[in-house]
Amino acid sequence: MVDGDAPAYGAVVKLAGDDGLSVYRQAKAQEPQVTYPSVAIEQYFDDLDRHDWYCDFSDDYSVQRRGSE
Repeated sequence: MVDGDAPAYGAVVKLAGDDGLSVYRQAKAQEPQVTYPSVAIEQYFDDLDRHDWYCDFSDDYSVQRRGSE
């Protein structure tokens, strides 16, 4: 037995939030969220000061030379 408010046989019912994408395409369309650990500004600047910007700590001299250039 069917309620009187039921849609007709074969009717397409659009659900709220349905934008027409399949579940697979909806999952692919969502961009992954990357979260980074929070760092205090003092730690950030300290890390910048200690970074090997010119590859001086490399074991390979050619890497050091290219870093200096």
